[in-house]
Amino acid sequence: MQLKKDVKTTYRKTLILLLVLSLTVALLTPVFAEEAEPEEAARQTETTEEEAKTEEAPVSDVEDDAVSRAIRDYVTSLGGTHPTPYVKGGMAMAWGCCAFVNLVWLRVFGKDTYDAKPEAVESGGAVSDVASWLTANGAKNGDIVWAHNGFMTHYIIIHDWDENGMWISDGCMAGIVSHNYEYVSYNYYPGFFSGACALTLYRLPEDMRSKVEPEIPEDFEEDKWSSEPILTAMDQGIMQTNDEGNFLPNRYVSRAMLVEILYCMEGCPSVTGRAFKDVPGDAWYAKAVLWAACNNIISGDDINTFSPDKALSRQDLYGVLYNYARYRNVLPGNAVELDGFLDVGNVPYYDIYPLQWAVGNGLLGGDGGRLYPNSFTTRAQVAQIMTAFKEKAGL
Repeated sequence: MQLKKDVKTTYRKTLILLLVLSLTVALLTPVFAEEAEPEEAARQTETTEEEAKTEEAPVSDVEDDAVSRAIRDYVTSLGGTHPTPYVKGGMAMAWGCCAFVNLVWLRVFGKDTYDAKPEAVESGGAVSDVASWLTANGAKNGDIVWAHNGFMTHYIIIHDWDENGMWISDGCMAGIVSHNYEYVSYNYYPGFFSGACALTLYRLPEDMRSKVEPEIPEDFEEDKWSSEPILTAMDQGIMQTNDEGNFLPNRYVSRAMLVEILYCMEGCPSVTGRAFKDVPGDAWYAKAVLWAACNNIISGDDINTFSPDKALSRQDLYGVLYNYARYRNVLPGNAVELDGFLDVGNVPYYDIYPLQWAVGNGLLGGDGGRLYPNSFTTRAQVAQIMTAFKEKAGL
């Protein structure tokens, strides 16, 4: 009898214990759900990432902007993870998503939020229309947006937005990059950007933004055929202004200038030696000329001279560019006949194929049915040709 009584007592105690545990889990679950990382909170809903995104993400106006590209390139270099916590002066200052945004600002723009002390714009309450709020407050790509209430908090770097969603970069508590310039709907992170949180906008200071934005030349003229190629060439590091901040678009390009452009595109590899007697070893273009000569990209006027200051003709430019394409193994073939050009007879036989190659690859279209092979090439023209070459070659 005592054994049966003990069994009943034990059974009742077990039931009570299970009931207490069930009630504890039920009470604590909402709290944990509210404090969960954004991606965990998303998994607790029936909305998947693919469902939350639009069927086909729209194209952003800042896709090729220098600021967003710099952020995207740096986050890509992280390889899918980011350090957390964020350590400053030997102390852990931030974790997860907050660590991510501070790391990106520091590495891309030179300062984290602690040193930058950015201007903060507070919403003063929950925001249900994020797109209107961002627009009204003049948000820009590279700014940080903090969504927060008493239970949830999340930081993102904003790139662009529309009425349905936004392009963001962010990380998570586990040190994983959640998005890198990706489009998500406002409902993707339940609550954060769909009306349950207040928002704070931290503006990227203009002096930090200017570190990656292209320089505008003093002599820049808008609404000209060369305006976009010049800014693109400068943004890509292909060409720069002089010490006075002028681009000099109408200045003729010398042979040395073109070789220096290609050398810089290769990352200025180390070279030693000397290729031509008229290229001093301490000249600003000496290493570029040597590198190009060693890789059969250029040849001299004769065995010992390069004529670095000689103005570059069209046929010379495309001859060098064709050799560079062979060196990089890009844009092979596609040569076409030049019979449709009135001055094809003025092209030396050894420059015929490079011009056929240039026309076939859309790098040369002629002018009024003429090639003008002996005309000198300006800096504006080189900017247009080199940016087109990089795009078509995928460089």
